[in-house]
Amino acid sequence: MSNTQLKTVLSGFILLWLCHVAFTVQVSNKVINGRVTTIARAQYMAQLWDANGFFCGGSLISTTHVLTAAHCVKGKQRSAIRVHLGTSTLSQNGTVRSVARAFIPKIFNTRTSRMDVAVLKLSQAVSGTNIQTIGLCNSRMRTGLRLQLYGWGTLSENSDQSSNNLRTVTVPVFNRAICKRRYRNSIKLTRTMFCAGIPGGADSCFGDSGGPAVFNNRVCGIVSFGAGCGRPGITSVYTSVPMSSQIVAMSETRFKTVLLALFFIWLSHRRAFAATATDKVVNGVRTTISRAPFMVQLKYSGSFFCGGTLISSTHVLTAAHCIKGRVRSRIRAHVGTGTLSRAGTVRRISRAFIPSIYNSNTKRKDVAVLKLASAVNGTNIASVGLCNTRIRPGLRMRLYGWGTTSESSSQSSNVLRTEVIPVFRKAVCKRRYRNIQTLTRSMFCAGVPGRKDSCYGDSGGPLIHNNTVCGIVSFVVIVFKISPSPEGKTQCTQAPTCVTVHYSNGYCGPPFTQFKEGLHTHFSQSSQIVAMSATHFKTVLFALIFIWLSHRTGLAAEATDKVVNGVRTTISRAPFMVQLKYSGSFFCGGTLISSTHVLTAAHCIKGRVRSRIRAHVGTGTLSRAGTVRRISRAFIPSIYNENTKRKDVAVLKLARAVNGTNIASIGLCDTRLTPGLRLRLYGWGTRSESSSQSSNVLRTEVIPVFRKAVCKRRYQNIQTLTRSMFCAGVPGRKDSCYGDSGGPLIHNNTVCGIVSFGNGCARPYYPGVYTSVPMVRRFINRALAQ
Repeated sequence: MSNTQLKTVLSGFILLWLCHVAFTVQVSNKVINGRVTTIARAQYMAQLWDANGFFCGGSLISTTHVLTAAHCVKGKQRSAIRVHLGTSTLSQNGTVRSVARAFIPKIFNTRTSRMDVAVLKLSQAVSGTNIQTIGLCNSRMRTGLRLQLYGWGTLSENSDQSSNNLRTVTVPVFNRAICKRRYRNSIKLTRTMFCAGIPGGADSCFGDSGGPAVFNNRVCGIVSFGAGCGRPGITSVYTSVPMSSQIVAMSETRFKTVLLALFFIWLSHRRAFAATATDKVVNGVRTTISRAPFMVQLKYSGSFFCGGTLISSTHVLTAAHCIKGRVRSRIRAHVGTGTLSRAGTVRRISRAFIPSIYNSNTKRKDVAVLKLASAVNGTNIASVGLCNTRIRPGLRMRLYGWGTTSESSSQSSNVLRTEVIPVFRKAVCKRRYRNIQTLTRSMFCAGVPGRKDSCYGDSGGPLIHNNTVCGIVSFVVIVFKISPSPEGKTQCTQAPTCVTVHYSNGYCGPPFTQFKEGLHTHFSQSSQIVAMSATHFKTVLFALIFIWLSHRTGLAAEATDKVVNGVRTTISRAPFMVQLKYSGSFFCGGTLISSTHVLTAAHCIKGRVRSRIRAHVGTGTLSRAGTVRRISRAFIPSIYNENTKRKDVAVLKLARAVNGTNIASIGLCDTRLTPGLRLRLYGWGTRSESSSQSSNVLRTEVIPVFRKAVCKRRYQNIQTLTRSMFCAGVPGRKDSCYGDSGGPLIHNNTVCGIVSFGNGCARPYYPGVYTSVPMVRRFINRALAQ
């Protein structure tokens, strides 16, 4: 940004600030080592709520605006958010307003956490007792400066209970150079961030996100992310309000002068905010289909989802993660068109081939071949050959796609884009990803870190060299440590030029921990490319084509899930078992706990459209519908998020009661889950980690509770185990697996556990991890009462 532009932004910012326009700050749960305070001492404090409850804090910076963290708001439906002001406690509503508009910097994304700030415009002005705005800070965040932190966040990293009362603590600004060194292996600290807290002492925690750090009655910082809470040797990270104000234009106000200034800023710097997202090759240029007549658009039920390459008149090469779990009959291949809005020549898919060795965890051999229903030909349609070039560092390849131009974008480019990117040195790339993802022989890295890359929507598309396809856009990996609330305190840990896995339902998960959900619920999107090497794959690809031309079945077409080393059973022995299907496809299990309620895992439900979910009861096979019910309501703990996996429980209310043959509810467990206690597991999950075929029949297995202390040590570098979790299984032998998620662990005809996650399936050394029903029983009972 030039000095002139900066002065313009600063001038507008000062005008907005003088007129009391500001951003909202979100806070949740409790402040570590703080004390209870009242709203009278912090009348600018705001609570952010949605249908699932309280999730973040905020700061009233004008009578119509709230300042908060971008990660609290991004991805949420604005119409579902309510702002509560003038109250010290979560149990009292205070003055409530809906949100008319939400502003998030376009530059923000959850991977870098840069510019983690948002402004919410309230539906109408607020006033009254204990409601007062706060000004914006212009103080330098020097080491030792003492800031006052406010919030309703948890008291400790292992806690999952929000404070009903507002709490406060004083935290000093921490030495920036030391903080940067301590975070160097997890995230890059930018100019818009500063560190504060006392390592091992005073700190913010889960649920404090969005809340303010105050100095001289002005908001100087916004709670953003951290490595746990109050850990020795490290502090939390905050968004710097003074630094952010130099970059981000402010939201509208009622004042004419400010409106004019804002309008000018918006015209000059409109890229500062994201109103709608776009999808393109990052830093690429537009091109035409005549320059890349081999390019294929893959659409699912009419919506673009991945790219592909025409390698013969009847075959398309793409990524396995694009196809696995999708219903083949809904996929269409569009060729001969460079824009998404024009159909071009359209073909159905007659067959789809995916290597049986592929799974979404190792991402090994992320390649698929689609056979078209009929051959394609015509203008701007031409196949491309397979590469036999050695993929050496520095080799320049041309990337094509309709993917996003930035990680924070979500709108596909209507036009085809292209960019030339170099192959990245494999040894360096492997070191940078060593704590994130194992790179195999069938993968290579390419791009210019921080500048040139593929992005969401480019998956399955080609990397071209000498008019041959040498690579397939595959995946990227991100690790989050977010607060217990759905949009809580966030830390995104990544290695430089890291690879990030993005899921189609919006989830992002740790690289070595996988939810045991049906594999069809996830698909990777590309960003920092790990492209599949067509050189390594040439033999495999020709073998695929040969197999498919010979009508053999060596490749997996769809995913399936079974209990590892279990035995078949019937629904008459488990009449409480529920199949959950999404748009007709099975994805998770559940347990009937009343004639109108199903117990399952939160990760199965979060991010899904409730109206597309159906509960099937009274049937032990996936091919038989049984009794089917819609879902009228879904309850998920506000403290749950996909990264910490705390309280991975959900309750679904059925549209109507169920009854009949092989339908019976089961009670909730109050048994203490002691090591060695034998529990019975039921589900339709895969038999092994490498399997991709759901069991058509219900299966069961008896597994013992695993010693918690030992399990915590084994998972210490993978996932923090909380009080609401327990471990069970026989490592290397008996376990739940993909697709068993949400299903029950039964003892004495009561449900004691819910299948949650694990490090693979039945791996030596690792048992599975389950949600403890006794520990979440209060939430379940509240849901049943509603």
